[in-house]
This record gives sequence, C-alpha cells and structure tokens, in this order.
Amino acid sequence: WDVNGLLDRSGNSPRRCLLILSAFLGGYEGILKEIQESKAVADPTKLGSASHSLKGVLLEAGSTKASKIAALMEQLCKEGKKDAAEALWPELEEETILFSKVVSEVHQELSQPMQ
Repeated sequence: WDVNGLLDRSGNSPRRCLLILSAFLGGYEGILKEIQESKAVADPTKLGSASHSLKGVLLEAGSTKASKIAALMEQLCKEGKKDAAEALWPELEEETILFSKVVSEVHQELSQPMQ
C-alpha cells in the first residue's frame, strides 16, 4: 500500500485522507459490479472502461498491486485481448477486496475522534 502517496495526495491532512478513503469505499463495489456485467455480456470496451475506473480509485486510495492488475486488464482490452483480460478478473477481485478491508480499517481509525 502506497501510504506515502496517499499522504502526498492529501497534503498530509488526515481529513483529506479520510475523504479519499471514503470515496474509494463508496465506489469500488459498483465498479466491480460493472466489470462483472461487462464480462457477462462479453463487452471488451465496457470491460476496459470499468477497469480504467477501478484503476483510478485504487490508485487514488494508494493501492499498488490491485491497481497494477486493473491497469493490465485495461491495456489488454485496448489490445483486443478480452480473454486474457477476463482471466485477470479473479485476482483483481481478490486483491481489491483485500485492499478494501485494509482501507476500511484505516478509515475507521481516522474517523475516531482525536484524543
């Protein structure tokens, strides 16, 4: 997890970090659903677009591994390699969910009143 990058993007502000993490937590599940739907209808354009969106929210929140997988999925779609892109789905889904659990824990910590 690129915590330093997250801190840089937030200007070292815990409040801004919280906003970035809140945006991730509020959006990633919908994008995962878009990816599943685009796979179901075999739409490589939609799959590439959804992968791009997921890559963006993952990068903003500081993901390293999952964002790289999403970027590769997006690139494969652009190259017309839909089957190869779809083959990355299980790993991307797993890494995104694992990352979301870490983000959720950090989000909870940042949400607590300072003592």
